[in-house]
Amino acid sequence: MSPRLPFVCLAALLPLLVLGAACAPTTPGNGNCELPRAVCGGACVDLQLDPAHCGACGTACASGETCTAGQCALTCVGGTSKCGNACTDTARDPAHCGTCGTACPSGEVCSAGQCALTCVGGTSKCGNACTDTTRDPANCGTCGVACPSGEVCSAGQCALTCVGGTTRCGNACTDTARDPAHCGMCGVACAAGEVCSAGQCALACVGGTSKCGNACTDTARDP
Repeated sequence: MSPRLPFVCLAALLPLLVLGAACAPTTPGNGNCELPRAVCGGACVDLQLDPAHCGACGTACASGETCTAGQCALTCVGGTSKCGNACTDTARDPAHCGTCGTACPSGEVCSAGQCALTCVGGTSKCGNACTDTTRDPANCGTCGVACPSGEVCSAGQCALTCVGGTTRCGNACTDTARDPAHCGMCGVACAAGEVCSAGQCALACVGGTSKCGNACTDTARDP
């Protein structure tokens, strides 16, 4: 009987080996991804979260969009609001002034979220928009004066570098201590509802400043 024992044991183990193979974790690209993942381009992807395959293979979200629950969505940052399929600054956009869809009448501008005939907060009326001519490269120093390519607008003058403690982010000079689109450093945007205070994204302002819109300002000296 002893010579037959190994064959008997092997026969008994065979069903277990087959079951083990069936239960083994699947590998990307074999067509057997665990839900909610699916095979797209030879790899297992999560159709609920993957911006390159959102909801279905090959359905890519547009630039700036995220994939949430299998749907592409636009998430706005830096204190901007989602109006339609675009992010806008409702504090100064005459087409969406204060809230989405609230357009200013002809000849008026959007200043601090209110339609008005003139601009406030030290900004100037250029066309139908209010702009800070001390740092706007398209209206540097005065409306219509654009800086040459490669230069920034710093303290109302076109220059290669920024002055007055501001930092060059792209083609503009910004105060990274309080700019919600460049908080602490260029490209670091605060989430919706947050402000940039002392270079940190937060819900409240510090250092004696006050929250005005989506920015922290010193109301004792800000015009």
